[in-house]
Amino acid sequence: MSVYVGIDVHRKRSQIALVGQDGEVQVNRNVPNSVETDSE
Repeated sequence: MSVYVGIDVHRKRSQIALVGQDGEVQVNRNVPNSVETDSE
C-alpha cells in the first residue's frame, strides 16, 4: 500500500498530512516549527 505525504510549511507552524492509496486521510497534524536544543 502506498502512502502519500504532504507538508505545508509556514513561518510558525506547519501542516502535515498522510493520505493512503485509497485517498483516505490517515494523519493530519498541525505542528510548531521550533528547534529543540539539548544544552549541557
